[in-house]
Amino acid sequence: MIKLPERWTRFFTEPLLPPTAFSISRGQVCGVRRAGKEKRVGAHVIRPLPAGALVPAFDRPNVADGAAVDAAIKDAARRLGAPAGAVSLLIPETCVKTAILTFEALPSSPTEREAVLRWRLAKTLPLKISDLRLSFDVVPSNGGARAFCVLALERIVADYEQAFAKAGLRVRQIGLPTPHLLGLIPRTGPADILVAGIEDDHLTLFAVCSGAPFLFRVKTLVLGAAANAGSFWVQVAAEVATTIHFLEDREKKRLEAVWIRSAVGATPEDLAAIEARAGCPVRTLAFSAPAVAGPKEQAILAPLVGQVS
Repeated sequence: MIKLPERWTRFFTEPLLPPTAFSISRGQVCGVRRAGKEKRVGAHVIRPLPAGALVPAFDRPNVADGAAVDAAIKDAARRLGAPAGAVSLLIPETCVKTAILTFEALPSSPTEREAVLRWRLAKTLPLKISDLRLSFDVVPSNGGARAFCVLALERIVADYEQAFAKAGLRVRQIGLPTPHLLGLIPRTGPADILVAGIEDDHLTLFAVCSGAPFLFRVKTLVLGAAANAGSFWVQVAAEVATTIHFLEDREKKRLEAVWIRSAVGATPEDLAAIEARAGCPVRTLAFSAPAVAGPKEQAILAPLVGQVS
């Protein structure tokens, strides 16, 4: 049984998620709004972005066309009926760095924990740790602790926050898409899994074993629109297989299932090819939301639905 941590990629400490959540990526701005206090989608929106308006990257400006991005966010908020105020936001995984650190023990104080993590990260990062915004979650693992750390340049995060502020929205919590897919996985399923988030230009692989993070990788792919479809899925299958073999060799973990969310669609043949390379069952993530029709729309909104579920 998977025991899911309550906080995965949280930049702030408020305990409750706002009722409205947005995500932004190279291709679109999306949003969902919970139905009252219920954990279900009451409304949703998918607003395409012009090509090249947003170019997610870790150390370069992400917003290439500010007017287009601002207009898309404002239109998405209007269509969603989102009142001005606090929202949560999922940003592209290609604009952050991650690290999973292991410890025999960590201080119980969050402030002291952060100091220890920053000291450890500073030893390996080429950038000043003071220029980075850090989010982390610590979970018990094998008698010790594992810390899942997410780092982003302060100026990059601020650009996203300011873009939403222009629409009257205050970003209170920031996270990443793939970890929130865990909210869609049955709690009674296998305990050692790999979650694959597939976009047209990158693949995110997140391995969770017995409720603890073991690996988080973001791999660049040849753009789906410019590549042969067969070649694209060969890349995906190869990366999934390589990751599984790495976990077997390095961590001595045998994964029991691969869960896939593909924002570019996937045929049964594509999934079968991945399963053949993975050597374990491959399943697609799904959720029940009458307001969201169609598999492509569901795949695009899945991280947001996983967050509010």
